[in-house]
Amino acid sequence: IEVTPVLHEETNKLISFQAKYFTDMDYGQIMHSAKMAVKYYKGQLDVIYLYCNKDVTTTSKGYQGVETYLQSNGIEIKPITDQTILEQVMNKETIAWHYFNHISVINSHL
Repeated sequence: IEVTPVLHEETNKLISFQAKYFTDMDYGQIMHSAKMAVKYYKGQLDVIYLYCNKDVTTTSKGYQGVETYLQSNGIEIKPITDQTILEQVMNKETIAWHYFNHISVINSHL
């Protein structure tokens, strides 16, 4: 995971995130990161948000293996991928401004 887990007050769960950038999807790399999260944070982490530039096929054998492994260790995984990442950024004008130096693609077309 990228940061030490923090308490999400609305859900009362300890959360963190994993960021992945692939030219080709690599579920083996995601599994490696899942194993490291369990090794270092088991019992201190409830949810991992997986940010990935590629769409994650949640029905694939590779992803389901990651999901099953994490669940057996008390950790949930939530993928946030591809277009969803951009939509989240564009809905938060402060983030869009700081990271992309503009207000919003959506607002700029109005």
